[in-house]
Amino acid sequence: MEKVTNALPDRAITVEETFDLMRPPRQCGFVAPLHQDEAGRCTSIYFEHEGQMSAAAFDGASWAPLTPHCEDIDQYFHNDQVMEQFTDDMAAEAERQVPNPHSMFGHQVQFQAPPGFQTKLCIRHRALSPEDYDSLKAWPQLGDATAIWGNPEAGIVAVAVMELSPDGEHSVIFTNFNPEIGTWRVVDTIGLDSLPEVAGHIHKETGKAASEHYTEIEMITGPQ
Repeated sequence: MEKVTNALPDRAITVEETFDLMRPPRQCGFVAPLHQDEAGRCTSIYFEHEGQMSAAAFDGASWAPLTPHCEDIDQYFHNDQVMEQFTDDMAAEAERQVPNPHSMFGHQVQFQAPPGFQTKLCIRHRALSPEDYDSLKAWPQLGDATAIWGNPEAGIVAVAVMELSPDGEHSVIFTNFNPEIGTWRVVDTIGLDSLPEVAGHIHKETGKAASEHYTEIEMITGPQ
Protein backbone atom coordinates (compact mmCIF):
# COMPACT_ATOMS: atom_id res chain seq x y z
CA MET A 1 0.00 0.00 0.00
CA GLU A 2 2.89 2.36 0.71
CA LYS A 3 3.78 2.20 -2.98
CA VAL A 4 0.43 3.81 -3.76
CA THR A 5 0.49 6.47 -1.05
CA ASN A 6 4.11 7.33 -1.90
CA ALA A 7 3.06 7.99 -5.48
CA LEU A 8 0.63 10.71 -4.36
CA PRO A 9 1.58 14.38 -3.83
CA ASP A 10 1.30 15.90 -0.34
CA ARG A 11 -2.02 17.58 -1.11
CA ALA A 12 -5.57 16.78 -2.08
CA ILE A 13 -5.66 15.53 -5.69
CA THR A 14 -7.91 15.99 -8.69
CA VAL A 15 -10.15 13.21 -10.01
CA GLU A 16 -7.81 12.94 -13.00
CA GLU A 17 -4.82 12.40 -10.70
CA THR A 18 -6.79 9.72 -8.85
CA PHE A 19 -7.44 7.80 -12.05
CA ASP A 20 -3.83 8.26 -13.18
CA LEU A 21 -3.01 5.48 -10.70
CA MET A 22 -4.75 3.06 -13.10
CA ARG A 23 -2.74 4.21 -16.10
CA PRO A 24 0.79 2.94 -16.95
CA PRO A 25 2.85 2.14 -14.94
CA ARG A 26 -0.44 1.11 -13.24
CA GLN A 27 0.16 1.61 -9.53
CA CYS A 28 -3.35 0.25 -8.98
CA GLY A 29 -5.52 -2.28 -10.78
CA PHE A 30 -8.59 -0.29 -9.75
CA VAL A 31 -9.02 3.05 -8.01
CA ALA A 32 -11.88 5.44 -7.28
CA PRO A 33 -12.32 8.68 -5.31
CA LEU A 34 -14.39 8.64 -2.13
CA HIS A 35 -14.44 12.06 -0.41
CA GLN A 36 -13.93 15.50 -1.91
CA ASP A 37 -13.22 18.89 -0.40
CA GLU A 38 -15.08 22.11 -1.19
CA ALA A 39 -12.88 22.65 -4.25
CA GLY A 40 -13.83 19.22 -5.65
CA ARG A 41 -10.42 17.65 -4.99
CA CYS A 42 -10.12 14.11 -3.66
CA THR A 43 -9.30 13.73 0.03
CA SER A 44 -9.83 9.96 0.26
CA ILE A 45 -9.64 7.12 -2.25
CA TYR A 46 -10.10 3.36 -2.34
CA PHE A 47 -8.13 1.05 -4.59
CA GLU A 48 -6.96 -2.44 -5.46
CA HIS A 49 -3.23 -3.01 -5.18
CA GLU A 50 -1.57 -6.42 -5.43
CA GLY A 51 -4.89 -8.19 -5.01
CA GLN A 52 -6.18 -6.33 -1.94
CA MET A 53 -8.80 -3.61 -1.65
CA SER A 54 -7.46 -0.80 0.51
CA ALA A 55 -8.04 2.90 1.11
CA ALA A 56 -6.11 6.06 1.97
CA ALA A 57 -6.95 9.58 3.14
CA PHE A 58 -5.25 12.96 3.05
CA ASP A 59 -4.98 14.25 6.61
CA GLY A 60 -3.99 17.77 5.64
CA ALA A 61 -0.27 17.04 5.45
CA SER A 62 0.16 13.69 3.67
CA TRP A 63 -1.66 10.60 2.44
CA ALA A 64 -1.99 7.78 4.98
CA PRO A 65 -3.43 4.26 4.70
CA LEU A 66 -6.81 3.52 6.26
CA THR A 67 -7.39 0.35 8.28
CA PRO A 68 -10.21 -1.35 6.31
CA HIS A 69 -9.10 -3.81 3.65
CA CYS A 70 -10.53 -6.75 1.73
CA GLU A 71 -8.33 -9.55 0.40
CA ASP A 72 -11.06 -11.32 -1.60
CA ILE A 73 -11.44 -9.13 -4.67
CA ASP A 74 -14.20 -11.25 -6.19
CA GLN A 75 -16.28 -10.96 -3.01
CA TYR A 76 -15.70 -7.21 -2.90
CA PHE A 77 -17.01 -6.63 -6.41
CA HIS A 78 -19.75 -9.26 -6.46
CA ASN A 79 -21.06 -9.51 -2.90
CA ASP A 80 -23.07 -6.42 -1.97
CA GLN A 81 -22.77 -7.09 1.76
CA VAL A 82 -18.97 -7.30 1.61
CA MET A 83 -18.73 -4.13 -0.49
CA GLU A 84 -21.10 -2.17 1.73
CA GLN A 85 -19.28 -3.18 4.92
CA PHE A 86 -15.92 -2.18 3.46
CA THR A 87 -17.30 1.12 2.16
CA ASP A 88 -19.00 1.97 5.47
CA ASP A 89 -15.87 1.20 7.52
CA MET A 90 -13.64 3.07 5.09
CA ALA A 91 -15.88 6.14 4.96
CA ALA A 92 -16.20 6.30 8.75
CA GLU A 93 -12.44 6.17 9.30
CA ALA A 94 -11.75 8.65 6.48
CA GLU A 95 -14.18 11.14 7.98
CA ARG A 96 -12.27 10.96 11.27
CA GLN A 97 -8.96 11.71 9.56
CA VAL A 98 -9.88 14.15 6.78
CA PRO A 99 -10.10 17.77 7.94
CA ASN A 100 -13.63 19.08 7.30
CA PRO A 101 -14.81 16.26 5.01
CA HIS A 102 -17.16 17.83 2.48
CA SER A 103 -19.00 15.04 0.69
CA MET A 104 -18.63 11.73 -1.11
CA PHE A 105 -18.37 11.37 -4.89
CA GLY A 106 -21.34 9.85 -6.70
CA HIS A 107 -21.40 7.08 -9.29
CA GLN A 108 -21.23 9.59 -12.17
CA VAL A 109 -17.49 9.98 -11.55
CA GLN A 110 -17.05 6.55 -13.16
CA PHE A 111 -17.47 8.20 -16.56
CA GLN A 112 -14.14 9.96 -16.01
CA ALA A 113 -12.30 6.70 -15.33
CA PRO A 114 -9.76 5.27 -17.80
CA PRO A 115 -10.35 2.11 -19.87
CA GLY A 116 -10.36 -0.97 -17.67
CA PHE A 117 -12.41 0.52 -14.84
CA GLN A 118 -15.73 -0.91 -16.02
CA THR A 119 -14.17 -4.28 -16.83
CA LYS A 120 -12.86 -4.58 -13.26
CA LEU A 121 -16.34 -3.82 -11.94
CA CYS A 122 -18.04 -6.45 -14.10
CA ILE A 123 -15.67 -9.39 -14.49
CA ARG A 124 -15.56 -12.25 -11.97
CA HIS A 125 -12.15 -12.14 -10.33
CA ARG A 126 -11.14 -15.70 -11.13
CA ALA A 127 -10.35 -17.70 -14.23
CA LEU A 128 -13.65 -17.69 -16.09
CA SER A 129 -15.98 -20.64 -16.50
CA PRO A 130 -18.33 -20.66 -19.52
CA GLU A 131 -21.08 -19.36 -17.22
CA ASP A 132 -18.82 -16.52 -15.97
CA TYR A 133 -18.00 -15.64 -19.56
CA ASP A 134 -21.66 -15.50 -20.60
CA SER A 135 -22.43 -13.29 -17.59
CA LEU A 136 -19.59 -10.92 -18.49
CA LYS A 137 -20.99 -10.37 -21.96
CA ALA A 138 -24.38 -9.45 -20.52
CA TRP A 139 -23.24 -6.30 -18.65
CA PRO A 140 -24.64 -3.11 -20.25
CA GLN A 141 -21.34 -1.21 -19.69
CA LEU A 142 -19.63 -3.64 -22.06
CA GLY A 143 -20.26 -3.87 -25.78
CA ASP A 144 -18.69 -7.31 -26.14
CA ALA A 145 -16.19 -9.70 -24.60
CA THR A 146 -14.01 -12.23 -26.39
CA ALA A 147 -12.19 -15.11 -24.74
CA ILE A 148 -8.69 -15.18 -26.26
CA TRP A 149 -6.53 -17.52 -24.12
CA GLY A 150 -7.41 -20.45 -21.89
CA ASN A 151 -5.91 -23.08 -19.62
CA PRO A 152 -7.28 -26.66 -19.86
CA GLU A 153 -7.79 -26.88 -16.11
CA ALA A 154 -8.44 -23.31 -14.96
CA GLY A 155 -10.68 -22.10 -17.81
CA ILE A 156 -10.55 -18.75 -19.64
CA VAL A 157 -7.49 -16.81 -18.46
CA ALA A 158 -7.39 -13.89 -20.92
CA VAL A 159 -10.12 -11.82 -22.54
CA ALA A 160 -10.53 -8.79 -24.77
CA VAL A 161 -13.39 -6.62 -23.55
CA MET A 162 -15.00 -3.68 -25.33
CA GLU A 163 -16.00 -0.95 -22.89
CA LEU A 164 -18.69 1.48 -24.00
CA SER A 165 -18.10 5.19 -23.44
CA PRO A 166 -20.81 7.88 -23.29
CA ASP A 167 -18.81 9.99 -25.74
CA GLY A 168 -18.60 7.17 -28.27
CA GLU A 169 -14.85 6.70 -27.84
CA HIS A 170 -15.16 2.99 -27.03
CA SER A 171 -12.08 1.00 -26.00
CA VAL A 172 -10.91 -2.59 -26.12
CA ILE A 173 -9.15 -3.85 -23.00
CA PHE A 174 -6.80 -6.83 -23.17
CA THR A 175 -6.48 -8.44 -19.76
CA ASN A 176 -5.26 -11.67 -18.19
CA PHE A 177 -5.99 -13.35 -14.86
CA ASN A 178 -3.19 -13.47 -12.28
CA PRO A 179 -3.95 -16.37 -9.88
CA GLU A 180 -1.20 -15.29 -7.46
CA ILE A 181 -3.11 -12.13 -6.51
CA GLY A 182 -6.58 -13.31 -7.46
CA THR A 183 -7.48 -10.60 -9.95
CA TRP A 184 -7.16 -9.48 -13.57
CA ARG A 185 -4.35 -7.33 -14.92
CA VAL A 186 -4.70 -5.01 -17.93
CA VAL A 187 -1.98 -5.64 -20.51
CA ASP A 188 -3.00 -2.78 -22.80
CA THR A 189 -5.97 -0.88 -24.21
CA ILE A 190 -6.71 0.33 -27.73
CA GLY A 191 -9.42 2.30 -29.52
CA LEU A 192 -11.83 0.53 -31.86
CA ASP A 193 -10.23 2.22 -34.85
CA SER A 194 -6.76 0.79 -34.13
CA LEU A 195 -5.06 -1.19 -36.87
CA PRO A 196 -5.50 -4.99 -36.83
CA GLU A 197 -1.71 -5.33 -36.53
CA VAL A 198 -1.80 -3.41 -33.25
CA ALA A 199 -4.54 -5.63 -31.86
CA GLY A 200 -2.66 -8.73 -33.01
CA HIS A 201 0.50 -7.62 -31.23
CA ILE A 202 -1.35 -6.93 -27.97
CA HIS A 203 -3.16 -10.26 -28.30
CA LYS A 204 0.24 -12.01 -28.35
CA GLU A 205 1.52 -9.94 -25.42
CA THR A 206 -1.56 -10.90 -23.43
CA GLY A 207 -0.83 -14.55 -24.13
CA LYS A 208 2.74 -14.07 -22.91
CA ALA A 209 1.47 -12.44 -19.73
CA ALA A 210 -0.94 -15.30 -19.09
CA SER A 211 1.78 -17.91 -19.72
CA GLU A 212 3.74 -16.53 -16.75
CA HIS A 213 1.11 -18.03 -14.45
CA TYR A 214 0.14 -21.27 -16.21
CA THR A 215 2.22 -24.15 -17.53
CA GLU A 216 -0.08 -24.47 -20.52
CA ILE A 217 -2.23 -21.95 -22.35
CA GLU A 218 -4.22 -22.37 -25.54
CA MET A 219 -5.46 -19.75 -27.98
CA ILE A 220 -9.25 -19.61 -28.00
CA THR A 221 -9.71 -16.74 -30.44
CA GLY A 222 -7.11 -14.67 -32.24
CA PRO A 223 -5.19 -13.89 -35.41
CA GLN A 224 -4.34 -16.82 -37.62
